[in-house]
Amino acid sequence: MDVATGVSVECADGPCGRSQYVILNPANATITHVVVGETDMFARTRLVPLTYVVDGAPELIRLKCTRTELQALPLFSEYEMIPPEGPYLAHSPSEFWMGPLAAHWPALHPTELQHVPKGEMPIRRGARVEAFDGHVGKVNEFVVEPGSGHITHLVLREGHLWGHRDVVIPASEIDRIEQDAVYLKISKERVGALPPLSSESKEGAMEGISTPRAAGSQANATGDPRAIRALAAELSSSDRTTREDARLALVKIGAPAVEVLAATLTSPDTQLRWEAAKALQQINDPAGAPPLVSALEDSDPGVRWIAAEGLSLLGRAGVIPLLKALATRPDSPWLRNGAHHVLGVLADPDLKKTVAPVLAALEDIEPALEVPVAAHEALIALGPAS
Repeated sequence: MDVATGVSVECADGPCGRSQYVILNPANATITHVVVGETDMFARTRLVPLTYVVDGAPELIRLKCTRTELQALPLFSEYEMIPPEGPYLAHSPSEFWMGPLAAHWPALHPTELQHVPKGEMPIRRGARVEAFDGHVGKVNEFVVEPGSGHITHLVLREGHLWGHRDVVIPASEIDRIEQDAVYLKISKERVGALPPLSSESKEGAMEGISTPRAAGSQANATGDPRAIRALAAELSSSDRTTREDARLALVKIGAPAVEVLAATLTSPDTQLRWEAAKALQQINDPAGAPPLVSALEDSDPGVRWIAAEGLSLLGRAGVIPLLKALATRPDSPWLRNGAHHVLGVLADPDLKKTVAPVLAALEDIEPALEVPVAAHEALIALGPAS
């Protein structure tokens, strides 16, 4: 998962600001928080735990909280008006002509106070990167394990040795991280020999330099029911690589894994439900639509977000079971919120036009009354397959 600064941030209910810093724990090389600058007139900055991040890309960070929930998080920075240090004149020399009662008040200087957790430090895009023999470039972003926040790679940009390009450096080559600087164990020549990373090849390049895949997960990437159940069990592993390997293997299996993943969505383990929903989203099979509709009412906003994204990618196959649920369970606010997201981001213009009355009903002052009627009419308009 990419965690970048200076990029757009979206909450579960829409855009909410831009990332300004990541907060690092240098002792164990983990990212603990992202600092988000809100876009309202007050431009406040919030300290957002990494656990709130459901997806990260080079130009976008998605959070599982709503904008209202974001505003309840602690402030990262505040300003105090501090008088200058040392003595100052009771009268300004330029004011003496006004007489002895002309008072001169010292100017107050706004000072930013940053609320950084003890033992941690903020760092932003553009912090310098130093090889053991000199400067090589600037921090562009970090790649972290979604669960633990452990840094797996540093993406370096604008090294003077090679001009404008991105280079991915494994975390094993990072010596230490200090305020506004990352120090590497390798030389400038070694960094310069690393292959450039383009946006198109990023995913493949990351796989090429990441920790080797677990042999068991790859060996079991078949349609055998026992193998599928074993892989599904690995989704609850405390090790991020094991979970990711299992999920990718299940995605490779495809439709035969949907039934087991659907059952996994009822687990009390939030991380396991998130992984199952993510796998269903990536498999993108119509059989996964009904369990994803049910996941729109999950207690965890991250799971709900992934389910909504998966349904929107399915298009008509995801919309039909969603409309059926709205026709029978219109009183569920989480279902309505998820449906609003799904219907609002559909790519098919004809489908979007058909469900437009449902979207309007979801925004009505009495959605529980209007939505069932609109959903039923949309099902009729979509034809016999509904």
